[in-house]
Amino acid sequence: MNDKDEKKPLWMWIALIVLSIIGVNIVSFFGYAMETAADENAAPVINLMNGIMAISKGEVKFSLFTNIGAFFENNGATRKATILGCMAAVIGLMYFKYGNGKRYHKKGIEHGSAKWGDQKEKDMIADTTPDGFYNNVIVASDVFLVLDRKQRDKNEEKQKRGNAINKSSKENESKGQEDKAHAES
Repeated sequence: MNDKDEKKPLWMWIALIVLSIIGVNIVSFFGYAMETAADENAAPVINLMNGIMAISKGEVKFSLFTNIGAFFENNGATRKATILGCMAAVIGLMYFKYGNGKRYHKKGIEHGSAKWGDQKEKDMIADTTPDGFYNNVIVASDVFLVLDRKQRDKNEEKQKRGNAINKSSKENESKGQEDKAHAES
């Protein structure tokens, strides 16, 4: 039932890592083009457009060694674009590893805690006094939640006392039955 435990094949990991490396290099190249064609007085959007125009005109050629050199040499757009590309690749790899995008819903079926609660538990969190209906928040069709914390504490204390009384009476009954069985034998 739990699909998160399925193993991803090795070829998918290799393909994703290769695509991440290529993606980081492309983003780094756009940063390098933006840096070489940049006008210091222009807005970043204009510099991006200038970089794209320089790539389309062939003024900036893609070279892995040029990108690596510009990363270590400058503090500008090449370094920022490479770091951004690496972060995006790490996020993609983490999503591939840990997230599967599936949601586990039971459509049309109630699967919350209200389904398994009995009437005692429902009364414990609700204000059941005659005037207490308006102190409650409606949670479900038959479940109410009291707004006053003191009233909820009183209900819990009453519930605990009731459980203790029921437990002691059951113990007394079982002792009585054991005594009867012992007396009969």
